[in-house]
Amino acid sequence: MGTVVWQINDCWPTSSWAALDLGTDAAGRPVARRKPLWYALRSAYADHLLTIQPVSRGGWELVLVNDATTPWVADARVQLRHLDGEVRGGLAQTVHVPAASTRRIRLDALAAPVQPTAGLALVG
Repeated sequence: MGTVVWQINDCWPTSSWAALDLGTDAAGRPVARRKPLWYALRSAYADHLLTIQPVSRGGWELVLVNDATTPWVADARVQLRHLDGEVRGGLAQTVHVPAASTRRIRLDALAAPVQPTAGLALVG
C-alpha cells in the first residue's frame, strides 16, 4: 500500500501541503524538517489498526488489521458508556491476529439500543 504525495517538500519554511521542509544546516548539509502531513501519513500506514465497523445485517464488529509480517497479540477492550460515565456493556479479550491478516469480532453485547446522542463506544 502506498500514497503518491504530489508535493513532498518545500524549499522554504511555510504552511503548505508538503510533508517536509528541506534546507541545510549551519555546515551546509541537507536537512529535512517533518511537517504535520508526515506524521499523519506515518499514523495512517501503521502496522496495526483497531476499529469498530457497522455490519450490513445490523450491529457492530471490532476489526483488527495486522499489516505486519509477524503475528499480533492484542488485548482488545471495548466499552459502551452513557455520557454520565455509566458502563452499559463491554468486551475484553485477548485477540491473536496472524501476520498480514484481519480478525473480526461481533459486538452483539453492544448492540442493545442506545440513544445515539447519549452514549459512546471506547476502544482500546
